[in-house]
Amino acid sequence: MTPFEFEGRPVPDIVTPMPGPASRALRDREQAVLYRGTGDHLAPAVINRKAGFVIEDVDGNLLLDMASASASVPLGACPPRLVEAVTTAIARFGNEDTHAFTTEYVAPLAERLVELGPASCTRVDLALNGTEAIEIAVRLMRRATGRSIILGFLGGYHGESSTTASLGAEISELSRGVRGLAPGFVHVPYPNPYRDPFRQPRPGGSGDATGGPGECALSDQQIDQALDAFAQLGAT
Repeated sequence: MTPFEFEGRPVPDIVTPMPGPASRALRDREQAVLYRGTGDHLAPAVINRKAGFVIEDVDGNLLLDMASASASVPLGACPPRLVEAVTTAIARFGNEDTHAFTTEYVAPLAERLVELGPASCTRVDLALNGTEAIEIAVRLMRRATGRSIILGFLGGYHGESSTTASLGAEISELSRGVRGLAPGFVHVPYPNPYRDPFRQPRPGGSGDATGGPGECALSDQQIDQALDAFAQLGAT
């Protein structure tokens, strides 16, 4: 038995082999015309509708949504309060760009962000998406410090424009062929990685570091030397 129900049906509820025939047909059409970087990585089930954490695919299967609270949708794909607020705003203002016009909501939003931020942050800029926000941050940091090199952590994802792809290091394919257009980024591991890139995997091939979680392969002296070297290069 499942503890979840949707319109009288248990969740999950699989009524066809996965992926279902309608999903397969749509995915085949997509893969014929979509860029492979997009088309090859989509889920095999095609959404018909969503409600809370439930996905109904085009074949009538009910699935638990375990993906939508990631990236730029940390509140999930369709929480009722958010959906109501967005549809009300769209009906009232349309799909407006606050770089051209403002509304009564911009000032209280900016004031709240300043209130929540560090005391040194006294102004807010508005971006259309996460990639643009990172582009703005990179430009701001370089102008404010006069330093050209920025550290990015291995495994980090910041977007797929030339600048943000070069800054990120989730996978090398994202920035292949564009690093020359946006130089000035150095990639380093997180200070205390669970899977340490400088150590051999444990016996058995788990990929975990030989040291326990929280251990760093570099000594304090080596870390200080690395930071000094980056400072001499003008890293921010």
